Amino acid sequence: MFDGEQTENCIVNGTQVLLTLLETRRSGVEGLMDSYTQGFERSYTVNSSILQGIEPRLKDFHQLLLSPPKKTAILTTIGVLEEPLGNARLHGSRLIAALLHTNTPSINQELCRLSTMDLLLDLFFKYTWNNFLHFQVELSIAAILSHSVQEGKPTTADPESKDEVLNGNVATESSQPADNTPENIMVTHLFQKCCLVQRILDAWEANDRIQ
Repeated sequence: MFDGEQTENCIVNGTQVLLTLLETRRSGVEGLMDSYTQGFERSYTVNSSILQGIEPRLKDFHQLLLSPPKKTAILTTIGVLEEPLGNARLHGSRLIAALLHTNTPSINQELCRLSTMDLLLDLFFKYTWNNFLHFQVELSIAAILSHSVQEGKPTTADPESKDEVLNGNVATESSQPADNTPENIMVTHLFQKCCLVQRILDAWEANDRIQ
């Protein structure tokens, strides 16, 4: 797919196969809602061999977002678009969103190393009228934040500790909040490296000036 001459049809069809393997494609309105809520409810259980096969190619999908197959300028209702987003980049963003929903540590680390979320945000603010791209970026951010919330939930106390509380025997260390919660690298990357909040505020101010 990435070897030799790259064509949009080849990239799109190949990415659709990967999306099918990741079980993120659904049909109809129900599928759309399922895709929207998947990050909040659960992570998809995907065969590890599929993820291991995709991981070495993340750099190629990142490069695809940077430099897609050439497309001619198109006339839209808001004027001429000299560099269209293209179907290949849209499918690349869909794949990134699907991978983030799996919450795989090694893939998250590679996406941070490549700064893929930073690039997706660049495209998000560049193509201000592309709702299809905006939806995929929104899914990616929702996946990152929802996994962070799930990881931060306190674990249920075991029956023995409950009995100790009822008997008045409470260990002093158990009453202290846990400080050893592992850092979520994607959340840190999203807010510190990608400066998500500041970029949203800057876009808001720029929009106010235009209005």
